[in-house]
Amino acid sequence: MIFTIYFKIIIMQTTYQRFAKEKDQKTKYIRTQNNRIDYLESELDDYGLRCLFEYAQISIDEHTKLDDLLDDYNKENFSSFKEQTIDYLEEILCQLKNKDNELIQKDQELEDMMAMFAHKFRSPLDAIIYNTEHGANADLYIHYSRIMQGLLDIFSIISSDASVLSVKMEQDNAGESNPKLLLVRVLDMVLVHLLTVQSAGKIRQLYYNYALENNIITKDVSPRVWHDDYYKKEEQLQQQWQKEWIALIDGNNDLDKRQKWLKAHFFEFSTNGFDDKIKFDKYGITASLLTIIINEFLTNAFKYYNFNDDKKPLILNWQNTKDYQIISCSNPSTATERDKTKGSYKGFVFLNALSGKIDAKFDKPILQDDFKIKFAITNKLLK
Repeated sequence: MIFTIYFKIIIMQTTYQRFAKEKDQKTKYIRTQNNRIDYLESELDDYGLRCLFEYAQISIDEHTKLDDLLDDYNKENFSSFKEQTIDYLEEILCQLKNKDNELIQKDQELEDMMAMFAHKFRSPLDAIIYNTEHGANADLYIHYSRIMQGLLDIFSIISSDASVLSVKMEQDNAGESNPKLLLVRVLDMVLVHLLTVQSAGKIRQLYYNYALENNIITKDVSPRVWHDDYYKKEEQLQQQWQKEWIALIDGNNDLDKRQKWLKAHFFEFSTNGFDDKIKFDKYGITASLLTIIINEFLTNAFKYYNFNDDKKPLILNWQNTKDYQIISCSNPSTATERDKTKGSYKGFVFLNALSGKIDAKFDKPILQDDFKIKFAITNKLLK
């Protein structure tokens, strides 16, 4: 098909040149760059354009040996505007390089979105699995299913028409939920996920620190030895804490109780500003988007939390400024912990892409021993 289209262009140029020569010998036909590209894009799909992109490179690199493919009649005409053809190929090569880069970027965005899609479904899915194995509470099935439905709506909008996202958030300004209730809900999901046996490796340092602080092991036991020789102790803690957490969160929205449990088992978890009077639907667009952001903040904070000397609190803030609602999180960590592979590292990439969809601000943090992460949403979207 590529050769067919290319020869069509050659024939069209030749025909026009003959007509122009008869009318005025001084007239030269040079098709504009836009017309050439428009013609190609009307005839070829993205795959075809990529093929032509590769073909154009080969043609230029080999000094356009296309004349070897032509019969004598077309060869004579082809040689008369060979230089124009080379210029033309260089033009479309530049255009197709740009288009190829756009397609690569779209592919990467899709890959990042799919990774985040799977990542954000783990928390409610783990809750559903646990509920199935321990009591099968019908209300919890409905609750977590609606959370998943809300997340699906977000990803559906982002992948089709991201401009709709801001409009829907502006309209979602009433309901029974607010920042504090949302935080409790997200915190519950994050811990239900991290306290599964499958996620034990993601927070192994927290089990280890607890064992040290509570004299389950002595100081001469290293994290490696803990992993190799004390895995049954870790398994006992995991099972015990999972049951405790599920029992703690059952039927209540008490943030204080959750914070006391976290301080006793993990570290101090402090929050500021979440009493803001902003309202939104419990399972609507705003709640779903905030769930993605706060879930990412907290999941990373728990996975990479550690300390060298001073055990610092994990601090999550909601700040209402003149122009933005700013969600920020401190992340006490150590280089040793950050060097461990505990995920796909797609979270920050996706949050950056998400910020562009709603004219928000997200600066990828510099990872250090006490780094902070922020996501700022314009006030017009949160009322």
